[in-house]
Amino acid sequence: MSQEPSPISAVPTCEDSPRGKSRQIVSISLILFFWLTIYAAGMFTPPLLDDVDTIHAEAAREMVLRHDWV
Repeated sequence: MSQEPSPISAVPTCEDSPRGKSRQIVSISLILFFWLTIYAAGMFTPPLLDDVDTIHAEAAREMVLRHDWV
């Protein structure tokens, strides 16, 4: 009893060909390049609202000192 390959496994995919493999590598490289570009640009700039935490802490300190909870 011999097993015949299923029709699904007999269909060549783009990863099977050398051109498909290089296309896959180029695609992954481009995605990685754009991700690194966007991520690296944001690493050296401060967040949009960097001083918000200090403002909230100062408001809480004033509320405690004055016993004004409103």
